[in-house]
Order: sequence, then C-alpha cells, then structure tokens
Amino acid sequence: MKCPKCKSQDVDVVMNTTGKIKNRSPLQKMGRGLMNLSTLGVYGAVVPKTVGSTKSKAVAVCQNCGHTFNP
Repeated sequence: MKCPKCKSQDVDVVMNTTGKIKNRSPLQKMGRGLMNLSTLGVYGAVVPKTVGSTKSKAVAVCQNCGHTFNP
C-alpha cells in the first residue's frame, strides 16, 4: 500500500475508535426514568448514561509524512 501524499511504502493500518453508539430502546429509557424517579435522582447521578458499543474503523497512517487515509 502506498501513501497518496508522498508515495512511501511505509504505511501502518490501525483501528480508530470513533465513539459510543447510543442504541437505547424506549423501554430502557422508561426504566431509567422510573429508577430516577423512585430514587429521587440518585440513580441518574451514580449510573453513567453512556451505554452501547464502540464504533471503530481501519485507518492507514504513513510513517514518513504522517498522512492518514482510508485503506
């Protein structure tokens, strides 16, 4: 694989994590709201809201010039 910027062959492919995917159903949202209501907001302060899987994709990085691109 060649870098499109400097045409070098010294390229590494790494996995780049882009963030959290929030895929929560309406039933889960109602359950969280009910727990917040029944514990007077303590549940919401203690349990983190970000639930889901991480989204990642492969990115190629040139070791000579530092250019990143899609493989």
